[in-house]
Formats: sequence, structure tokens, C-alpha cells
Amino acid sequence: MVNLRSLLLSLAFTFLPTLTLAQSEPSTPTVNTTNPTIDPCTTLGSRNGTNITYTDVSDCYKFIPFNRAQANTTLTTLYTLYNDFYVFRDASRNPIQLPPFSNESVDILGELDRIRGLGYANDFQFHADVRAAVGSLRDVHASYEVNCYTAYSFVQPLYLYAPVINVTQYVRVYKDNLNRNMQLEDCIVTTIDNVDALTYLRQAADELVHYSHDPNVRLNAVLTSQRYRNITGDIIESPGEFSRSRYLPKAAFVDYQLKCANSESPLMLRAEWIVEKLTNAEFDDRESYVENVCRAEPRVLPTPPSPPTRPSPGSPHRPSRTSSARRTSSHTPPPPRHTRTVHPPKRRQTVYAKRQYPAEPSPSPSPSLEPEPLPSPSPSLSPSPSLSPLPSPSPSPPIPSLPLPAQQYTHTQKTAISSDTTAFYQSLQKPTLGIMVVHSFAGGLPESEFDTILAGLSDLHARNVTQLLIDLQVSEGGDVEFATRLVQMLFPNATVEGLGIGVDMRVNPSIQRLSKAILDEPQISGAPYDARMFVSLEDNNRHRYNDNSLFMKSTATIRFGRSANYTNPTTLFIRPLPSHITSAVSTFPWTNNPTQIRLVTNGLCTGACGIAAYLLSSVQKVQPYGIGGSQITPLSMFSSPGSLGTTLETIQQLYADHGIQSPMRDLPYKNRVPFSPPSQLYINNLASTIEETK
Repeated sequence: MVNLRSLLLSLAFTFLPTLTLAQSEPSTPTVNTTNPTIDPCTTLGSRNGTNITYTDVSDCYKFIPFNRAQANTTLTTLYTLYNDFYVFRDASRNPIQLPPFSNESVDILGELDRIRGLGYANDFQFHADVRAAVGSLRDVHASYEVNCYTAYSFVQPLYLYAPVINVTQYVRVYKDNLNRNMQLEDCIVTTIDNVDALTYLRQAADELVHYSHDPNVRLNAVLTSQRYRNITGDIIESPGEFSRSRYLPKAAFVDYQLKCANSESPLMLRAEWIVEKLTNAEFDDRESYVENVCRAEPRVLPTPPSPPTRPSPGSPHRPSRTSSARRTSSHTPPPPRHTRTVHPPKRRQTVYAKRQYPAEPSPSPSPSLEPEPLPSPSPSLSPSPSLSPLPSPSPSPPIPSLPLPAQQYTHTQKTAISSDTTAFYQSLQKPTLGIMVVHSFAGGLPESEFDTILAGLSDLHARNVTQLLIDLQVSEGGDVEFATRLVQMLFPNATVEGLGIGVDMRVNPSIQRLSKAILDEPQISGAPYDARMFVSLEDNNRHRYNDNSLFMKSTATIRFGRSANYTNPTTLFIRPLPSHITSAVSTFPWTNNPTQIRLVTNGLCTGACGIAAYLLSSVQKVQPYGIGGSQITPLSMFSSPGSLGTTLETIQQLYADHGIQSPMRDLPYKNRVPFSPPSQLYINNLASTIEETK
């Protein structure tokens, strides 16, 4: 097995180990065969979170009857959301053909209408189809999840990855979490459910992963990867979406055929799903399950507004509609800062970077930091036995064994300085090389976060580091302001105005009423319909909005055959870095010097992470390197179209807080339904893929 971290430090990369989970796909309604005289939810509730089987959960889920009235409420609300609020409603109808992207045309409104016309044997199948329809948009800010059918997780004991060995890519066992005496680590997985293993995982990735248009990034998402754990400051394994999922798999078990170095005959194994309870709700039958796990609580409305009064002379704010408990000050506070989860825009131009592979794997030396083993699932959570050998086919030649990859950067020394978002390492083999692991783009952190990052970079400089490797493998979405300012720490010659990325948003009369009310109530957060968050780009006269003209001066635009109103081009307001930071970083040898900086990603970099990857590679011309995916195939640097993400629940609460009737009804079930109000549309020369070469 290839030592991934040592390869990373030498800038010669192979595929990350990864793992995937089985999950239900869009289904054709079938007849419910559950015995109607027995309530399987009673059985499931009696398990008390232990010894739960796949059948226990499946039977309870499918015992909940389909409710046509609830389904109509759900579909009507989602139709309004995607028709009147979702900015990519029309862009999603345009298929992306630029390799390696694979994106079919999706008419989400047509899909919702199609589902409305179907009949269902149970409620579970209806929600599975809705989830699949929304997931087909492949937008990380467009998904449909209800608590009712994500109350349990399903885990496979085998973790898988797909390294390239001697110019050939195999699926292998990264770790066996239950049967260590079987010595399955590093065995080649030849088939899964009687299908070629790599083919099976690619197909599973297309079904399970809904946030990337790149099938190779989706493959990375279903395999085992490594992530930085900020609490303990080490790198741990992440099993991937094939081996751990909150969604009901298709069957109670998975069949594997393995080829191991210690056996001449192929080994056939059947691995049952380990089930873990995620909800704290108690129930003892179907009705109490629906009431306690599924049903959404009635929305609590704010205190009725007081009669309008004329402000006293010099009063800095208008009377609030909300109770005094919501007010943070008797004076007008500065416009609230919000977590801006922003995704990179649709790809327009391909910029390539070389990906290298080692000619021959070599044994991995001991890691410089002691790895912490991933705890095995508790046997009490699994039926026994979880792995059962099946009859073996004819013998086959043995295969060479490979060392397991380390769980830390090998041949490195971690510095004493780390922050809530970054960690720093120095290469021992090449002491002039430093590594900045950006493991989070979280928003809402104090300004001192950038002082800590400065301290980490200063420490590398004091160690005579002259080259910087930026690792974005473990990063996801977050705050676009943080991403922009982080890039400015490396390239202070670039202003935040120059790093800003243009957006536009859908507009309708309901949004206009809401945005006006948000400006009238500065004490209440109004993202993403708070105009003060944005900067005007009209007539090249950049200024921050202090009125509602952004939403009131909309423009009718036809996109892919449909007309809708959009705001004029705008961009998010970003605060510049303090001068003491830009002055301090100017002394570093890599500052404003893209030849001394490298970027590494596995394509799972989404949202604000994607913005940072774009600004570094395409705007500042930093060379990117990719890890994972499929052999001899380009890999995209980041995933999902650009947007400022929010949720249906957030928008509904905004309407309620400001006393405005929402055009959408609340969904019957507890839910998480994110979507994209604004889009990132005005990026030129977008670096979208990393070319793979031997």
C-alpha cells in the first residue's frame, strides 16, 4: 500500500484510499409485503439502540403509509422553492459535456410533477424518490433530507480504497474493523455483489454522491480518505459514503470476492450492515415513531409587533417588530456578519496541472507522529456473524503484499502552532518545504484567528522554509470571506475587491418584501436577502449597499428557454485584512510568488474551499495537484456550482420573524433542505480540472 503522505510531500501523488456506502436509489413503487398485523416499529423501538438489524429498520420505514395530502404539501412547497427561489433552476437544464464532467439535463420542476403523478405503497418510497430528484441537480446546496428516514446509520466492516500500483488501479481493503484475525487488510477486492469492484463503486458513487458533476470526485467520496481532527491535532480515517451512510441500503448485506496474498483461492465474504441509532427520540409503535421522529413541530411565531411609533429626535433605529429579547442593543448595531457558504462557479475553461505517480511502491517508514487507530464498531451494534465466508471459486495465483499507509504526514514535524482552521508541518526530508493544512473554512471566528495563522506562517519562516504546500484535501465549505482573506495572506498585492467574485440572485415580489423588512430590522439576521452584505458593481462604481435597490432593480433574463427576474451583478462585501498582517507576510519568501507555492486537492473541496482553490490556481496561477479519482483521467479541483447556501427552514423563519406571509407552507416532516439563492456567474478563465499523467 502506498504511503500517501510521503508521496504528497514529494509532490508525487497516487489515489487516496476511499470507502463508499450503499444507499437507496429512485424507485418504482412496489407492493408493501410487510405483515399488516405486526407493527415492525414496535420491534425497532424495543431494541433500545442495540442489536438492531437492517430488517428492523427497513420494515419500520416501509410500514409507514403513504399520505397523499402530506405528499402534495411537500411537492407544492418544493416546487415553489425551486421555481421562484433556486438560482440554478434553468442552468441545471443545460448538460455539461466538458470532460471529465458528466452532467445530464435536469428539469427539477418536471421531476417534481412526475413524482406527483405516481402512487406509492409506502411513505418511505415517496421521500426516497424526492431525495433522488433533488440530488440529480448535483449541487451541494440542493438536497432533500427528512429526519424520518435518516434516524439510523449503516456501516460496512470493510473500508476500501483504490490505489494505483504498477500502473494498474485496484480496489483494496484498507481496514477490516470487525474480523482482524482474518488478515483482510490489503486484499484486492475483485467483485462486489458479483460486479467488478471498481465498476460497482463508480456506479454506487453516481447514485450516492449528489454534490459533484465529476464522476471521479464522486468516486473519491465513496472511498476511504483521511481527515484532520482539530480536537486532537491528528489525521484520522474517514470511511466514505459506501461504508457509512444514513440512508437505507438496497439489501441487508454486501457480497465481496477477495484475492489475498496469504491464500491461493479467492475468498468470498458476505458482510451484513452494522446499524447504529442516531436519534434520541423514543417510540414504541408506528404512530409514536411518526410523531416523535418524523413530525415537524409547529413554528413558533414571534411576538406580535407593537403599534408603530415615531422615533424620537436623534433616535438611531426604528421600533422593532420583535420582542425586546431579540434586540442586542439600544443603538443600531453594525450590519450582522453571516457565514457565507459559497461554491465555485460553473466551469468555463479548462486549465490543466500535471498529476504524477510513483513507478513502484516502497515500504512506508514509521510515521513521525503516532497514529491513533480508528475504533472498531461495537459488536453489540452488529448481528453475529457480520462477515461470513461463502464457497470459494477456483484457486488463483497469490498477489504481492503492500504496507498499510500511515495516518500522518511521514517525514515531517508538526509545528507547535495550529488554529481553528489550519495546522502547520515542516518536511524533514526537504526542510525548506512547509505544509499548511487548511482543514476548515469556518465563519464567525474572531479576528485573532488570522493572527494565529500569521504566527504559524512566521514559525515556518523562522525554520528557513521557502516553499509552501497548501493541503485542501480535508476542507469543505464555509465562509467565503475567510477564504478570500486567507488567499490575501499569501498574495497581499491582490485586494479583496480584485478577489471578489460576481453573483446574481433570483428576485420576485415576495423576496422584495422580505428584503425590505430585513433592512427595516437591523437587529435580526437577514442572510441571504440582506442587501448590506453585498457590493454594487453597476457602472464600475463599487460601493456597499445601504438600501434595498439591489433587490428592487431587478432585470428580466431568459436562461435556457425560461425567463426570470435577477438582481444586477453584485459581489459579497469582504473586509480587508488588517495592515499589520499584510505588512508582516510581505517578508515571507513565498508571498506574492506562485512559483514557491503548490496546492493539493482531491476534488471534495466545496463551497468556500472551492473559492480559495479557484483564486489560488486560476487568479494567482498557483500550480495545483490532484489526488484520487480514476487512472489516466482528469480530476476537478473542487465541486458544485457557486452559490451562497441557505436552507428552506432559514427562509421560512425569516418570513416569520418579519411578520410576512411566506409563499411556501412548512414541510410536514422535520427536514434539512438547503438550496442556492445567489449564483457565482462572472468568473473568467476558471481552472476546473487537473490533468493526470504518468
